[in-house]
Amino acid sequence: MKKKFLIASTLTLLFFVLISCNEDDKNSESSLAVKTETEKSDLDYSKYENSIALKGKIKTWLNSNNELVIYTETVDTKHIFILQETDSKLKLENEYSKITFLDHSIILDSKSEAFFIGVKEKLESSIIIKEFKEIRTNKKTLEAYGSGIVHMWFEKGNEFAKSKIKLNIIEEQPSIFKYLEDADAGTSCDSGGTGSTSCSVSSGGSGQSTGCSVSCQSGYYSCCNKGGLFTVNSCKCVKY
Repeated sequence: MKKKFLIASTLTLLFFVLISCNEDDKNSESSLAVKTETEKSDLDYSKYENSIALKGKIKTWLNSNNELVIYTETVDTKHIFILQETDSKLKLENEYSKITFLDHSIILDSKSEAFFIGVKEKLESSIIIKEFKEIRTNKKTLEAYGSGIVHMWFEKGNEFAKSKIKLNIIEEQPSIFKYLEDADAGTSCDSGGTGSTSCSVSSGGSGQSTGCSVSCQSGYYSCCNKGGLFTVNSCKCVKY
């Protein structure tokens, strides 16, 4: 009798352990963003080379260097979007669940709000934001502009990403650019440079690749550099 009771108790305990593990897996998965198709509308997405749409948990904050930072990650990749030198002191009160990135602009969506982020004095940004406003008529809208928009991405197998690209660490940094830039990089640019307003670079093998792109306002030039063994690719806008 005792043996039967022990077996029954063991099976019951095992059942609850399995249920708990399944719930933990679900909670872990729910913290990741997933790629989605760009919205079904009259907008022509084919003209945007680096368009991406992600839906899931998205973190936004404004650091002390006036960089609006947006962080999210998928199963395979960590994404950081930065609005450089934002023109306003924002109160980021909404929890956004979707991000649409279209080269020169970013659109963040919550249930009640659409947040449009663009590059100052950039015609492409103005066109994108105008088009999106026309299909966001049922939401409160918020806008912010800066000298440039940067998108950085890191596959999770990359050793640099494993050690330095962690949300709790980058949230504490006064500047994402200063935290990630190579102090010995100098002033040269592998891509972009004087006269250009956008550039991109990428490096690394399968599962370990990283890359970045940037779009800048007039009065600035884009500068992109490939990282080394212990540094990351960098993209930013530099004032003339």
